[in-house]
Amino acid sequence: MNRTALVPEAASGRDAALAVVKALAGFCRGAALYPQGHPKREALARTLVGELQSLLAETGQVTLGFLGREMVVLARHLHRLEAAVPGLNQWFQERGVERLRVRRGVTAEELGRFLGALLQEGSAAAAAADTPHIHASSVSPDPLLEDLRGGDGVSADQAAVIREFLESARALVEEVRRHNLVAFDLAREIVENVLNGIILEDHAIPLVARIKTHDAYTYTHILNVSTLSLAMGRLLGLDHEQLRVLGQAALLHDTGKLFIPPEILGKQGGLSAEEFAEVRMHPVRGAAVLLRVRGIPDLVPVVALEHHLRTDGSGYPRREAGRVPHLASRLVAIADVFDALRTNRAYRTEFSKEETLRRMAGMPVDPQLFNLFARLANLYSEGDRVRLDTGEIGVVVAVNPRD
Repeated sequence: MNRTALVPEAASGRDAALAVVKALAGFCRGAALYPQGHPKREALARTLVGELQSLLAETGQVTLGFLGREMVVLARHLHRLEAAVPGLNQWFQERGVERLRVRRGVTAEELGRFLGALLQEGSAAAAAADTPHIHASSVSPDPLLEDLRGGDGVSADQAAVIREFLESARALVEEVRRHNLVAFDLAREIVENVLNGIILEDHAIPLVARIKTHDAYTYTHILNVSTLSLAMGRLLGLDHEQLRVLGQAALLHDTGKLFIPPEILGKQGGLSAEEFAEVRMHPVRGAAVLLRVRGIPDLVPVVALEHHLRTDGSGYPRREAGRVPHLASRLVAIADVFDALRTNRAYRTEFSKEETLRRMAGMPVDPQLFNLFARLANLYSEGDRVRLDTGEIGVVVAVNPRD
């Protein structure tokens, strides 16, 4: 996989990320020389917070990842900084820190206290006391990597790339939830990265679509739906521009659901009539929000409005008799149902891929597109054992989605 192609970035954003990393390294060096309360140490903390402000102003949270010799800085955009400051990664990793998240509102005093405690105590747990705007993740087995181990397996390198997609999708969701704004430039970047990377792999269903991060359903779901829709669009022969707009529409299809109270979305058992009416309104709300986004393609709010419409006239919102949903809406509807059934929810456990496809075959989704998707879904993946109609047992060694 060509990882460098996944992260187009503005030079100004990269410069800001690099300035943060250098200021962080400067504080860590200074903290080893000057005691707590020393004016020089306090000045270094103020410098670090000052450099963070431009990135914090974008999304309200900056994540710094320490991955071997490489650093990752994620705000609105994701920046890779290989060996940006010699020794800095090792300094954090020796203290059990793999990822450092800083949220808007952090002060120089809080940041200085956290890093000073990390230096003195040598552990993220000890440093985390009384630092509400800072969170450090300890080095531990990668749950995402374990989650993707089934079938043909996933390398740590592939898991790291998928994690970057998830972080970007999380930032997109949080921007809507906190500020009622759709960061369309970020959505555009995510789709371009998928088109340039994972979607071009040989796997018929990209690795992203196998993610089962159940505690983060919303942003894994929109990423999965976008990726699955792009895979179908690519198989249909859509050109790059058509794929780009399809991916953007799929990524933003559930924007209206972000305004539904979480107690309704996570409710166990049946919804009341009022709660179900609230859920049924989310396509209209999502389309209304997206219509106000400057520069957004016309198709994006259309898909947000139509993705719950069905080919037999059912679904919601109600539509004129005989009106057929857009091709993109029908593609997204299939990807939406597939990923929803394949994921654990508060009110039921996930279905197997075989059971999911069996259930979908009886649903009023576009039959021709579903047949395309069923081939794409690779009911029998590489490595699966199968019984042939001759009674012999075979092992799947390759799958051609166009066959």
